[in-house]
Amino acid sequence: MKGEETGRLPSQPFIVEGAFAGGTAGLFLLFGYAINAATEAVAGIVFAKSLILTAHVILVFTLFAIYSVQAEKSGAIGRAGMILAELGTVLVSANLLVEIVALSGLQFERIVNAPLLVIVDTVGPSAFGLGVLFLGVATMITGSLPRVAGALLVLGTIIFATTLFTPRMIGWFSAIGAALTGVGFSIAGVALFAKRGAVLPEENQPQL
Repeated sequence: MKGEETGRLPSQPFIVEGAFAGGTAGLFLLFGYAINAATEAVAGIVFAKSLILTAHVILVFTLFAIYSVQAEKSGAIGRAGMILAELGTVLVSANLLVEIVALSGLQFERIVNAPLLVIVDTVGPSAFGLGVLFLGVATMITGSLPRVAGALLVLGTIIFATTLFTPRMIGWFSAIGAALTGVGFSIAGVALFAKRGAVLPEENQPQL
């Protein structure tokens, strides 16, 4: 068969999409958090949060692609990381969308302090951070993608977590964490693109 002769599998799930999304999301996270830390203007904050929102939406493809290329080797930690990160990025996206709408002229404090949104604002980032941490560790262990990408995901997530203890520096610590995480996703995206034609064993391909 042609696929067997060339060693390529065009239908490999989300590899190309994940590659482009990883590179784009990495840049959007980097610039979004940097702008958010540097400005107090509402228009600037809305623009920054829009970049971050876009990054989280398209990361759905990257997270699945990262998991798909190392599913067999990463075991439970990889699967848990993918599930938590996907759930977290969806919840973070919902929270960011509400914040953008609120900043655009509605009653910001009343909206962002609504009980349900407070829960989403807590669970979303926590699930996403823990999921990315697990995926980063899995990447470092399996070596299916560059280990430096996994290390950057882990380090960036840890720096993000320190904002819980350094509220006065939350803007810049978030920007530094986003920069490291963003570069990690970008490196993973480039590596995924390079792997776009690689054949995965049938049992290693996660099913939707």
